[in-house]
Amino acid sequence: MTQNDEEVDEDCAAQVEEAKQKLGAADEKFQQMQEVRQSAEMHREATAKELEEASARVEVAKEVLVQADKSLKERRAEVVQARRAESSSQQQLEKGERSRSNAQDQKERGSVVVQQTEENLATASKAVDESASTTNGAEESFQKAVAAAEAQLAIVDMAGKATDSCPVDAAADRVKKAHKALEKLQSVLDALQTRQVELKAAEEDLSKADGCFSEAEVARVASESDDIVAKKTAEINSKSREKDRQRAEQALSKAIQKTDTAFDLVSQSAATFVEAGISFVESFQKTQSRPVKMDQVKFTQTTANRLFKQIPSALKQWKSLRDGLAKTLLTRRKALLKFHAAVGAAAESEKALAGAEREFAATFQEAQERRKELSEREADLASGESARDSADLEERESKRKKDEMRAVLLPAAKEAVKSAVRAEKEATAERHALHNACSKVEKNFSQMENSMNSAVATLKAEDYDSQQVEKAYLKDKKVTSES
Repeated sequence: MTQNDEEVDEDCAAQVEEAKQKLGAADEKFQQMQEVRQSAEMHREATAKELEEASARVEVAKEVLVQADKSLKERRAEVVQARRAESSSQQQLEKGERSRSNAQDQKERGSVVVQQTEENLATASKAVDESASTTNGAEESFQKAVAAAEAQLAIVDMAGKATDSCPVDAAADRVKKAHKALEKLQSVLDALQTRQVELKAAEEDLSKADGCFSEAEVARVASESDDIVAKKTAEINSKSREKDRQRAEQALSKAIQKTDTAFDLVSQSAATFVEAGISFVESFQKTQSRPVKMDQVKFTQTTANRLFKQIPSALKQWKSLRDGLAKTLLTRRKALLKFHAAVGAAAESEKALAGAEREFAATFQEAQERRKELSEREADLASGESARDSADLEERESKRKKDEMRAVLLPAAKEAVKSAVRAEKEATAERHALHNACSKVEKNFSQMENSMNSAVATLKAEDYDSQQVEKAYLKDKKVTSES
């Protein structure tokens, strides 16, 4: 080959190599655009999936918010109910405190009343003892007056004749009448003594019955309501002791009536005896058994008359003091009943205080529990409000992200895919164009080589023409250009 042929070869090879390099660059660009498109599509799909997930999260957040609102409503209702319960328990506690304070005051007043009635009972008992002592003294005085009058009957015998140194005789019938009246008086006095002993026993029985009834009442009051057997037993025992007291009161009333009747008989018999005694004294005259002076007769008659007449005054004193004793006994009886009533009331007050203390303790415990429950409900409400705020914030944030993805991110991803597709199409078109151009260069180069080879073969077969190859090349090139 000539030097010109070699330069033409190198020029064509350079063109082919340049076309291949451009085609490789176009292939690489196409591959990049394809990868960009795939990445954009993947990003779009991921964005769409995230949008779906965001929409799902919005729905979940909405449901969570609905449940939070529902739970918050329930917790608010629970707080309202707990506040009402706490307020009610606080009112009950205040009421229990007032009841306990009133019960304490009542117990203190009851103790004061017991002390006062006990002092009054002691005073009444002392008055009874003093009155009984003076009454017994009056009774002894009466007995002495009767004995003195009885001694005057002994100055004469039953026939009315003077005995010993007595200066007077008396009418026998009046002597007998006076002795008969004395016997009657002594008989009713003995009966009165018996009635008084019976009255004393009846008073002691009633006092004992009062004490037993008071103890039974205190036991009944102190019995616990939850112990049914003990409470029933105490009630039965109290009713039994009350019946015993009623029977003792009836027995005392009968004993008083009998004693009063016996005393009336003593009064009547004493009056009869005094009347018979005065009549006996009026029948005094000088004794016939020995000489006496009239002054002696008058002295004896005056003395006897005075002794008989002192019986009514002694009886009157005795009756007055006896009536006074009856009044003091009645006063002591009233004081005793008041004392027992005060003791019973004090027991009631003490039991009421114990009940008020128990009720206050239970109410206090209930108030503490209600206060604790209210604190728990308020804490639950605060937690519910916080959960509701969090759910609301999550719902709004999820909605914001969803709207942002729908309005910005997803359209941007789609636009990126479109841009990538356009770029890929452009790269594909450029690649195709370069591929076609490269193919054309390679084809021309191949045709040229074929022509050259053909020319070489022709030259070898023909005579040598130094310009033949160049002419053939130029001819071929002209044909190629025209085509």
